[in-house]
Amino acid sequence: HIVYLYEGKALAYPLENIFSTVMEDHGPGKAKCRLKGGLVEFEVATKMRGEAKISIDPRKILLLRSDSHGLGEATFEGRVMGIVSQGMRGDGTQAELRVEVEMGIPLNVFMDRERAKELGLFVGEKVMVKIPEDAIMIF
Repeated sequence: HIVYLYEGKALAYPLENIFSTVMEDHGPGKAKCRLKGGLVEFEVATKMRGEAKISIDPRKILLLRSDSHGLGEATFEGRVMGIVSQGMRGDGTQAELRVEVEMGIPLNVFMDRERAKELGLFVGEKVMVKIPEDAIMIF
């Protein structure tokens, strides 16, 4: 087993998709998280204000077809820049894929091969990127 640590605490995943940000007040217990000078921004549940760092869990990011509608906040248009196998399962089949997406910021997204096939993902394709609130770790 592999254990990932941050400040002595075990993490469920390795820290990936790490960005510097500014947390701006957006109501009680909420902040607007601005990346790249506001190029990418979304709301998060936190009392933190000012400069911070975030990590976005690559296993929780959702990729959807570019023609998907009604996806709510924290959804951005992106483009697939690369698709890489993360290894093999014990039965010899391909396990997770790492999908590299550019959406104003570069993101790594982990997904199973079946989901990628269902979406018909290929390099250069436009996709919608949804970042669920529980995918964000603030530190």
